[in-house]
Amino acid sequence: MNTSFTHIEQKNLGRVYIFVDGKEGGFIEYIIRADNSINAIETMVYEDFRGKGLAGLLFDELIAFSKLHYYKIYPTCSFIVKSFERHQELSDLLATDYKNA
Repeated sequence: MNTSFTHIEQKNLGRVYIFVDGKEGGFIEYIIRADNSINAIETMVYEDFRGKGLAGLLFDELIAFSKLHYYKIYPTCSFIVKSFERHQELSDLLATDYKNA
């Protein structure tokens, strides 16, 4: 399985797309907040690609993207929330107002 990612941003809305063997398999959608953090609002893996670990790969790409751009993450997507719960070692990437909520 050959995977690649594409990032698209328009104003304060962005998406990270995953492609599998050249076909779009899903995305994570986020909003860039005024405090230079991102609100991860949705993770979608298309039906034909489910069960192949793509959501986890998208999460990993979101983490790499946030580190590269020095973004903190405010997760509202349930998958992203659960992923942070499973990966406590990444809690330093959570937005301060999320940690205090």
